[in-house]
Amino acid sequence: MTGQVIRAVDSQLPPGDIAELRRLTPSDPFSPAFFKLMASAVDPDRELPSGGNSRDEIERRWAVFMQAAAVMRKLNSRKVGLGSALASAGYSEIRFVRLLKARGSILFREIRTAAHYLASKAQMCDLVDIARLLMVTDAERAESVRRSIARGYYGQSDSPGKEN
Repeated sequence: MTGQVIRAVDSQLPPGDIAELRRLTPSDPFSPAFFKLMASAVDPDRELPSGGNSRDEIERRWAVFMQAAAVMRKLNSRKVGLGSALASAGYSEIRFVRLLKARGSILFREIRTAAHYLASKAQMCDLVDIARLLMVTDAERAESVRRSIARGYYGQSDSPGKEN
């Protein structure tokens, strides 16, 4: 499903919808562009709970991902993990640690900050890593996702937190 969102944002949506997605807020994702993309790219039977607070929470997570994809339009690369991309772009270690420790609405804010930073540097990144950071809620799997991203960040020879 994330691939469909990325493809739609990169090459199928009109400029007005891209602008709407860039302005999305997780607490208020009510925009036609969001719901059109949800309807076309996200399989409700597989990806979404049937209703209630659980569905609202998943929709908020999708809103954050769609916003990040719109901000980073045409900067998706499966070859560059999120951690490596942030290190290569010079993202500070303090911000990086804050991103990995964040949960809930703070995670949403930190992802938005990271996406804007990467876009400002025209840094390619695997947007699927952002989706995994957002969508994986099982504690053990979420920890594994965060560790993988951290290995990418600290594995860079020029990462801000690594001495040469």
